[in-house]
Amino acid sequence: MIRKWLELNFSVSRREYNGLVALAVLILLIRVVSTAISWWQHEQTTPVSAAELVMIRELESLPEPQSRFSPSKKNRQQHMASSQLFRFDPNTASVQDWQRLGLSAKQAAAIIRYREKGGVFRKKSDVARMYTIRPDLYTRLEPYIDIEEIEVKSGINQPVAKPVAPIIALHDADSAMLTTVRGLGPAFASRIIRYRDRLGGFYTLLQLKEVYGMDSMRLAQILPQLSLDAGRIKRIFINKINFDELKGHPYLRYKQISALIAYRNQHGPFKSGEDLKKVVILPPETIQKLEPYLNFND
Repeated sequence: MIRKWLELNFSVSRREYNGLVALAVLILLIRVVSTAISWWQHEQTTPVSAAELVMIRELESLPEPQSRFSPSKKNRQQHMASSQLFRFDPNTASVQDWQRLGLSAKQAAAIIRYREKGGVFRKKSDVARMYTIRPDLYTRLEPYIDIEEIEVKSGINQPVAKPVAPIIALHDADSAMLTTVRGLGPAFASRIIRYRDRLGGFYTLLQLKEVYGMDSMRLAQILPQLSLDAGRIKRIFINKINFDELKGHPYLRYKQISALIAYRNQHGPFKSGEDLKKVVILPPETIQKLEPYLNFND
């Protein structure tokens, strides 16, 4: 019946009709097989139990483990706190030198590999370009970087030795000598000399912070170039000195000097720094700074 309808309406021959029937049977067979395979796979899948589902959700909620190549901020701060600062040439510093300066073993090894492949540091800022050097670490290291001059010969970078800047003895230096210190010009050199003479010498290089205009960056730059003999300071015989001899000292004001001498005249010689605390007008921090200069012998 279907064949006759097709023959009448579409002029389909018997041969073409048989082909259409075969194609329809093939399509139906494919659908049946596909459905059977899907049902079989579904039956083979093991359902997830409620307990397993809870475990999976707990694991998904755990924080990502920290990479061992990315140390925490706390570890970096601890490593930096244990580091040492010293003058160094990044073109010759060893792995151990870089680690002492605050780098990890892997960071130090990366810099050595850079040099072995022909990398050269020609100026301080080249160190900052290394991906292993964080900006805060470079800020600490920059005053201590001492790069030898580099000249290029036949396409090969060769370090040329230059005279090493001498360490200046601060108590023996005059203004001209201090201007040879990198970071100090004539104005700063003169200020340091004047302040040194008013104090009677320095008992620590950190007293240079008290020089007018001195900031922490400049201080960090000049400290490695200076030496100090603390035993060379000029002592103050506190039980003999008079007002005029003491009035130029930068740690004491006129009223404090007057009160100190008046107390000495009234109560007798000072025996130690503890006695100075009885002079009410003298703050503890002033006594602490002044004490290394004092001689209590009569």
